[in-house]
Amino acid sequence: MDLQISVFLLFILFTAGHSLICYNCTSLNGTSLNGTCTNQTVQTCSNGSQCESSTEVSQYGNITKFRRCADDCKNGSKNTGVLKMTSYCCNTDRCNEHDSPDPSNVTNGKTCFSCDGQNCTTKLNCSGSDDYCFTQTEASGNQSVVLKGCVSKYFCDFSTSVSNDTVIGCCEGNLCNGAANTSVTLNSTYNGNNSVTLNSTYNGNNSVTLNSTYNGNNSVTLNTMYNGNNSVTLNSTYNGNNSVTLNSTYNGNNTVTQNITHNVNNTITLNSTYNGNNSVTLNTMYNGAQSVTQSFLFLCCSLFSYFLLH
Repeated sequence: MDLQISVFLLFILFTAGHSLICYNCTSLNGTSLNGTCTNQTVQTCSNGSQCESSTEVSQYGNITKFRRCADDCKNGSKNTGVLKMTSYCCNTDRCNEHDSPDPSNVTNGKTCFSCDGQNCTTKLNCSGSDDYCFTQTEASGNQSVVLKGCVSKYFCDFSTSVSNDTVIGCCEGNLCNGAANTSVTLNSTYNGNNSVTLNSTYNGNNSVTLNSTYNGNNSVTLNTMYNGNNSVTLNSTYNGNNSVTLNSTYNGNNTVTQNITHNVNNTITLNSTYNGNNSVTLNTMYNGAQSVTQSFLFLCCSLFSYFLLH
């Protein structure tokens, strides 16, 4: 028994600090035989990395193949209309010795929206195993960049996550990832409705706005998610609503603003989560609201970290 324990402890000792060794190369079509990596080297990866082999094909047919260490490696395929890619990941030394297969050109009947610059209304015919649609929002300076297209389910299972700068959302069904409108606006005036609600999801709109005036509604709500909008705004004036709520989640918007004036609302709430916005503002005046809540998850975390470090 003592011998078994000793062997086990020695195994842990010699493997605990082991770093994965992967092949590393980049090959462009035409610079080496058939675009295959021929002058590859080996690379010692950082802890937590995997070995990756990937193939990218541009809309013009240019092929790029990679072998490398990857901190965030995903198996599967993705197509934005501008670029198709496949990748596979593995976690043993030099396991990425083979090329990832070229993306399939055989259509599968699935259709998703894709983006051409700021225009995300292009319909893309999916191919191969790409059976989901995706919307990806990335922060780029003061702007949000939106990508849309087709993706394989396996890739999507490991991609619906949030990082500091990137959000990826996946969905089933043809064209489920929404065309990117220039703006989405709901105007409600002199209606006295029971409720006024605007829901915007997977659209990547330039702006989402809800304007409610002289309505006396029971509730006014704006929900926006996975949009990467330039601005999200809720304006409520002279409504006397029971509640006014703006929920903005996973959007990476440049601005989130809620303006409430002369409403005498019972509750006013602005929730902004996982957005990385440049500014989040709640303005309330002459409302006599019973409660006013402004929730910024990451803002609070950032301030807490600041005080710990200083």
